[in-house]
Parts: sequence; C-alpha cells; structure tokens
Amino acid sequence: MLLGLPWFPAIPCRMRSRRPLAMSNAGLHPHELKLLLRSPDAPHAPLVVDVRRRGQFNRSHIAGSHHLPVARLLSSEQPDRDLILVTERTEEAIAIADSLHSSGFHRRIQHLSGGVKAWQEAGLALESNGKGGVGVQTTWSLREPWVLSLVLLGLAAGLQQGSSGLLLSAGVVWLLLPGLSQLLQRGGERLQRRCS
Repeated sequence: MLLGLPWFPAIPCRMRSRRPLAMSNAGLHPHELKLLLRSPDAPHAPLVVDVRRRGQFNRSHIAGSHHLPVARLLSSEQPDRDLILVTERTEEAIAIADSLHSSGFHRRIQHLSGGVKAWQEAGLALESNGKGGVGVQTTWSLREPWVLSLVLLGLAAGLQQGSSGLLLSAGVVWLLLPGLSQLLQRGGERLQRRCS
C-alpha cells in the first residue's frame, strides 16, 4: 500500500491486453500439440478443431482433430472447452480466435503455429479419411457428382450428335476410373515415401 491506496505498477497502454490472459491466443509448436494430443480424454484437455475446408480435412489432418467449419463454429453453440485451432496459416487462426472472443467465447484459444504445413515440416504424421497416401484422393466414387456429370455429359453429347466416338469415350471414362484411381494412389505413396 502506498498512501493508503493499493499499489499497482504502471503498465504502458501498448502492453495491456484487450482480453484476459485466460482467453489469449497463444501459438503452439507442433511437438507441443502432439504432447497435448497424447491424453485427449484428460479432464481439461482442449478440443483440437481443424477449420480448413472439408476436402482438405479429408485428404490430410492431425489424428485426434475434429473438423468444424468456421461459420459453424461462430454460429453454433460453442464448446465448453478450451480450443486449439488448426488452419493453413497462423494469421487465419488469429483472426478466427479474435472473432470467437468478440462473439462471447470465454475459453482459452490456442493455435498451431505455422498451421498444417509446420506440422508436416516437423516430421509429424497426418492421417487421411480415405485409403492410401496423404494429399491424394485415392477413392474415386462413381457416385461423386462431378464424375457422374462428366459421364452423363459425354453420353448426352454422344446421343445428340449421333457420334459413336463420344459414346465410346464416355464408356471408357466410366470403365477406367478405378484403374486411374489406383495409379494415382501408387504415385502418391511413392511421393510420400520420397518425402519421408
């Protein structure tokens, strides 16, 4: 106490945080995140949220992370756990954390410094929702809209023009997709082995 008043050290304005320390947006090194992921069921374990696009998440993501688009994270009921954001770039994570705090999220938010690229550069593994190598879509489902659209477009053009060549091309595309998928898978696996 100084002159009967509590004493507080003067803190320059530029050093004062706009939000409490519990809500800070600290960056985590990839190996720090890996250690945190070893005990995901611990009582105070943070929720690791990958906010990249669904396709990016399906091709490669950190084991134990959960996909949640930014719009849904901001608009839905927010989790009652601390968060660790996984993005492509650090700047994205900082902007998302600021938006979450502005919307009233009161828990601590951290982010993976350098994003998924830093995780890979640290030599840490990513997993895929498909079979095969990371970053290569290895299963081409004929039910996917774009594949079916290409085949139907070829068939329609062939019927309209009366061209047996276009009909034959559409049929060949339909038949060769599984083989092309396997070829891409093998190439992706070779590339992954070279990079490892």
